[in-house]
Amino acid sequence: MKYEFATHRRDTYIYNKGDGEDRVYDDDALKDASVFIFGKGIAAKDVILRKGSLLLDFGDGDALHIENFNPDDPLADPSVASFEFADGGTFTWAQLLARGFDLDGTEVDDLLTGTALEDRMDGKAGNDAVQAGAGNDRLTGGAGTDALDGGLGDDTYVFRAGDGASRSIDINGETAVQVEMVVDEGGVDTLAFDASVDTRTLQLIDNDEGNLLIRYGSQAQAEQGQEGSDLLLVGQGLAGNIEHVQVGAGGTATQLSMTRFIGQYGEGVYRGTDATGHTHLTGGRSADFIVGSNGEEVSGGRGNDSIVLAGTGSTVHYAVGDGTDRVSTNRGDGNGNANVLRLAGVTADDLRLGLGPSGELALQVGEVATDVFDGGARNDYALRKSALATRR
Repeated sequence: MKYEFATHRRDTYIYNKGDGEDRVYDDDALKDASVFIFGKGIAAKDVILRKGSLLLDFGDGDALHIENFNPDDPLADPSVASFEFADGGTFTWAQLLARGFDLDGTEVDDLLTGTALEDRMDGKAGNDAVQAGAGNDRLTGGAGTDALDGGLGDDTYVFRAGDGASRSIDINGETAVQVEMVVDEGGVDTLAFDASVDTRTLQLIDNDEGNLLIRYGSQAQAEQGQEGSDLLLVGQGLAGNIEHVQVGAGGTATQLSMTRFIGQYGEGVYRGTDATGHTHLTGGRSADFIVGSNGEEVSGGRGNDSIVLAGTGSTVHYAVGDGTDRVSTNRGDGNGNANVLRLAGVTADDLRLGLGPSGELALQVGEVATDVFDGGARNDYALRKSALATRR
């Protein structure tokens, strides 16, 4: 390894393929920021950014470490004005770092920490803690029982069959089960189950104070009629910490809101409170009985559900495929104190307005009467508003 030090003026560093692993110490900035010139055989597209100072990985043992790099504030006071490549590409410090970082763990237990920019992190084997910072990050725990934290930004958490194996641990003489875990601190985030996860094994099996426990597994397990052997705990998943769930990969991938995911793969009624204090009541895939009060977000999910609203200011969410839901309301004065019906994946042209067997308002979605929203037999004017979401 060679070491190079700045001369307190604008320096030019020349690096060629085959130069091995070099380390540069240069804290000059502004007009004295340095220039890096890369010789033939090093193209901008081949550079992988990693940590350990700022590490430019060229492959085949060639690497360049640039010291005085702060991963928590990577764009502050850059010591490099430009990176010039033999293929004609020239990047500023900010432009190069905007490509994001690739941060990999090892086959043992790792603590991986990211940057304030985009990170693509893979813990690989071992029981890892993977902590991204700000930025729109992609986190994969890999095999083992991992803890993933995307921090701020719009993050994606990737899971493959076999990634969520649980393990027994001892806590003060008591045996506990530790499972894969996701927590998040903000942004619009996605759980992504890749193509190795068979949708027949996806199942919500627990809801503890807004946390969601998801079971999943492989195609082989599904074909043998087995439950999935992987477990994933989503911290405050019902409170809106994770907004979307993606199932499958490529052109066959399906993205669901967390509410739709619960309605399709859960059993029973799930209750949680989001950061704004709103209560969410979400039914699973069977026929549920849900009782709401005031100002709640309510979704019956799949199945033919019964929803009772004892107050006002609640929003009932209904989507194509939710079955026949019946809503009864105790209150409503016809003067604006109403609950809201929000229809997703539906346009006004899709609706057929009619009456149920007891004279209640019934909304049929589409030509076939498999999707029906039934106003119930009580004060239907308490559901006097509707919001039609654009069909996707």
